[in-house]
Amino acid sequence: MLTRADDPCAPPLQRVRLLADFSQRLDGVFVSDLALGRSDRLLLHNLLQVLCAERDRVLEDVLPALAADGVVIVGWDETSSADRRQLRTLFHDVVYPLVTPLAVDATHPFPYIPTMSLHVAALVRDRDTRQQRFACVPLPDQLFGLDPFSSGLVRLDAERLIGVDAVVGAFLGLLFPGVQVMERSTFRLVRAEAAMYAWVPLHRLEIEDTTSARLADILRRSLDVADEAVYRTLAPLGLAERIVAAQEGADGPGVARP
Repeated sequence: MLTRADDPCAPPLQRVRLLADFSQRLDGVFVSDLALGRSDRLLLHNLLQVLCAERDRVLEDVLPALAADGVVIVGWDETSSADRRQLRTLFHDVVYPLVTPLAVDATHPFPYIPTMSLHVAALVRDRDTRQQRFACVPLPDQLFGLDPFSSGLVRLDAERLIGVDAVVGAFLGLLFPGVQVMERSTFRLVRAEAAMYAWVPLHRLEIEDTTSARLADILRRSLDVADEAVYRTLAPLGLAERIVAAQEGADGPGVARP
């Protein structure tokens, strides 16, 4: 599947569909009922880490071809002032009422993390006390049931799209007033539900490739994930699946319109 996706002669969207299919099959490994010992887990993670790195390499190779076809994925730093005004309004009107920001400290333990759900993690610093703490914003399923966000991408214009989590991350200051956001990153935990099994299921913590070592370590320890189970992934997480979802909602060639 990855070999077929790596064919530069194939149409870009076909290549992305293959990568999305691979990613979904990869998730299936972690939500299955595999019962593995420590050494087998380590070997499997090492193999899957290599495959994930190859998937991201192919995706990075496909993105310029997609851009040539009018599908451009941008980060927050690539947005204009007009874009940010538009996104701020969208955040205030639609996102703000749905999200529940969570601060984690001695009196507020790390929340339960549902499998496969996107979360925006942040290190924030109180502007008065200068004390730093960890914060988390789950992205609720209801958000992805709304047209502007259904694919996990928001359209800025005829060609450019940005991840919903990038928008949420940009406006964390509105969710946590009185603090300075030091760092932010999207993450998700993929696992089978442990209550169903007598053993600890295989799991994977997926974080953005730009996540700092400090924030990654906080997430790893808080979620009780082994070092080998932390997967650094091309941002935004699940990009191939998002592009496919957007394409499936399009009225003809291109990607979905809001």
